[in-house]
Amino acid sequence: MQRREDPWDQVRAAEAGRTGRRRGPLPLLLLALAAVVAIVLVRGCGGEPAATPTPSLNLVPDDALVTIHVSTDRERSPVATLERRLRGFPGWAALRARLLRGLSPPGCERPVRRIAGREAALAIVPTGGQRAASLILVDTGREHRRAEPVRCGANEARYLGRFLVITTPTVMDRVRLLNERRKVGRTTGSLAALPLHRQLVGGLPADRVADLWLSATGVRRVLAPRAGVLGALAVLLDRPSLQAVAVSLGPRSDGARIVVRSRGAAAGRASSPPPATSAAPATAVGTVLTADPLGALQRLLAVTGDQPTKTLLQRLGTVAGQVDSATGGRLRHDLVDAIRGPSELVLLPSAGSRGSAMALAVPVTDGARAGAILRLLQQRAVSQLGPAGRAGRFVRGSIAGRVSWTGRIGAGMRLGYLIDGDRVIAYTSRAAAAALLSSGPRASATEGWRRTVGQPRKAGMSIGFLDFSQLLRIAERTGLATLPEYRSARSDLARVRAVGMVSRAQGGETTAEIDLWIP
Repeated sequence: MQRREDPWDQVRAAEAGRTGRRRGPLPLLLLALAAVVAIVLVRGCGGEPAATPTPSLNLVPDDALVTIHVSTDRERSPVATLERRLRGFPGWAALRARLLRGLSPPGCERPVRRIAGREAALAIVPTGGQRAASLILVDTGREHRRAEPVRCGANEARYLGRFLVITTPTVMDRVRLLNERRKVGRTTGSLAALPLHRQLVGGLPADRVADLWLSATGVRRVLAPRAGVLGALAVLLDRPSLQAVAVSLGPRSDGARIVVRSRGAAAGRASSPPPATSAAPATAVGTVLTADPLGALQRLLAVTGDQPTKTLLQRLGTVAGQVDSATGGRLRHDLVDAIRGPSELVLLPSAGSRGSAMALAVPVTDGARAGAILRLLQQRAVSQLGPAGRAGRFVRGSIAGRVSWTGRIGAGMRLGYLIDGDRVIAYTSRAAAAALLSSGPRASATEGWRRTVGQPRKAGMSIGFLDFSQLLRIAERTGLATLPEYRSARSDLARVRAVGMVSRAQGGETTAEIDLWIP
């Protein structure tokens, strides 16, 4: 009598003493992704890579909220390159071991032991209302005989061709239907056949090791409600017209590259690309050159969680509307519509308790006219938002030989501006403005800029640069160093020296290339 194949033949027991705490689909998905990457990166490698294989996506339903796909092909050199990069992180071995122990569906005590095939996919699939289930697909490297499913808590595991599939019975029925269609050469209803998926993911680099698919619903239902990095990611990705996002991770010789492609409504008016050099001083924590300075500032505040400044800007926006109406549209004509090129938002170290300061440089057609309307705005802002008495006034001063106006508005927050020729500079500290006007070395002359932003690529509509080592120092000054989680990860985070981003838009599609310099 032949022994029936068991879907758990390729699994091993999980760690002793594992708790019975139930995990939701998103924590399981992220844990599984990290574990699959960990499995991939402890394996050998070979010659030049072919394009990333994606047959597993033929078994993922096309309404998946989130799908993570990982290449596990031992013959692809990008896997080896990324492995070398990760081995340089002090905490990587312990993290990999912990993730491997935790890769198991809810109610199961056995994680996937190894991956012998070329790929793996992990998804969150809606199952009705606000409910969703996780789906894990692992290429085992060979075809399997038909096997009955093995129940595992609320999930089941079974082989479908080359793949070990782990999911709920409801989702398993959908996967089995997709598998039957695949056998006759049809991919209807699968993520691989979805036109928007083919468009966005098809444009990602061929040397990627992993890619991520997020529908607009996935961004809002899965990421946005979560705290920390995931919630911040939702803020950066989301927009009212968003349809979907595709993200890839691949290696570079001195770090890694992340490519983000998103689809939504067509962008507004076109603008000239930003210059390849920055006005930010070399001591800056980061800088963004963009045609949408207010949008960049709002996203920065949303990600950093600086709610007081965000609220203040919203209130200033109301006051600006009143001034524009009272002056017959002068504010819009002389300031907003007078912007004549990319602006630069600079984040700088601060000696104060806030840890950092910002300066925004905006080129305009006529600096004198812009200054006149700003003085009207400052008067209205002080009367409506400022505290009573002298503390609410803007004080005239001088910064680097330019006339400046600095005051406190709202909850003790400092705000100022000056006119530098045909450039308006707004700032949260006088030192930040002085640094922007100084004649010292610029951020674009640093090695971090050259290693990230300065890499050959297509011209972009926005450029971003972050000195990661400076960012860590500022974060530690604001209390991050007291957190045990940060202290355990600091040596790993310190390996990342700089991050650079170049983004561009064409029609309704936006592409951002993010380079990490990891010496």
